[in-house]
Amino acid sequence: MDWNAVPIEERDPSHPDTPVPDAPRAPAGLNVTPEALHDRFLGELDHLEAAISLHQEIVVEQSGDIEARFEQVAGVLRTGAFLDLFGGSEKDGALVIPLHGCELSGVGLSMGEVDGRVVFRLQLATEGSERLERLFTLPSDCNLADAVWTVGELRLNLDRSRP
Repeated sequence: MDWNAVPIEERDPSHPDTPVPDAPRAPAGLNVTPEALHDRFLGELDHLEAAISLHQEIVVEQSGDIEARFEQVAGVLRTGAFLDLFGGSEKDGALVIPLHGCELSGVGLSMGEVDGRVVFRLQLATEGSERLERLFTLPSDCNLADAVWTVGELRLNLDRSRP
């Protein structure tokens, strides 16, 4: 399947018509990694060690490969299901997907065709080198006008003048 990249433009919410200049990454200047902070935090919880261990065992046993099972069941998500999955909403003629905690460099949006219909692929960088990927469709009465990144939210502006 051929995918065409959809550009995502970053904008400041107080000046939505002006592109945002490049800013340093959020953790720039820090001498510690999130993993090191997490390890130190867990290292100071001796009294919870048994509970943490039991919790991790249960999660591993019960979850298996959730992502693989989800892909088999979900396939291409309709707009409503996609928005529900990410806690998004439709506002002012756009789909707003909150991706707080993500950086624009780890967000990818592309467009392709599955069974004769236009499908979008949202890819998010996760911990390590893994990527989370979801396929979804837009409402049947519209096209994508543009994609804008503003303060941790991906805004897919819709064009409802579809022929």
